[in-house]
Amino acid sequence: AKVSSGKYVSVAGDFSNGDSLILNYGGNGYSQLHFTGNYIGGATVRIEQQISGTGWHNLSNPFENQTASSFGLVGTDRHPNAENLRQWNPEAAYVWENISSGTAALDPGRGYIGYFGNNPLGFASGLQLGTGPWTLSITGKPMTTVSPILHHYVKIAQNTWEGFVKDNETDGWNLVGNPFTS
Repeated sequence: AKVSSGKYVSVAGDFSNGDSLILNYGGNGYSQLHFTGNYIGGATVRIEQQISGTGWHNLSNPFENQTASSFGLVGTDRHPNAENLRQWNPEAAYVWENISSGTAALDPGRGYIGYFGNNPLGFASGLQLGTGPWTLSITGKPMTTVSPILHHYVKIAQNTWEGFVKDNETDGWNLVGNPFTS
């Protein structure tokens, strides 16, 4: 089944999916899946995301058990010198850490930056090549709870922003992605 661009599926309670579901991108924007209970069924959900313009773009992943290759050819999989996907690490002196291989596990809810297009120096280095726009299609099982990594980085209590604690461990900025399909 396909959810047309600009439309949504909203279920109060568990979402049972016995067939693949496509959340489409198109001229009317993005489609969404929102459910408040558990995800039931072995079928997957595919999200389409459009990326425009050569350069760095914020990325996130709303699925369980995904690797960096879901965004394209990562690091040395693309080119020996490519550094095209990075994650922010506030615990290591606030630095962007390079993800060097497509086999690296992605944390749902963590924000990443990815380079799209050709490197200005002329060699092929982007997650996706050319001038865009690019349509990413990522398939997986949707998250149903807030990721532990998200709890760690922003100190969220009870799956809400209530209880946000600002202390030496959380001072500064972070890039947090939406860990859900809506």
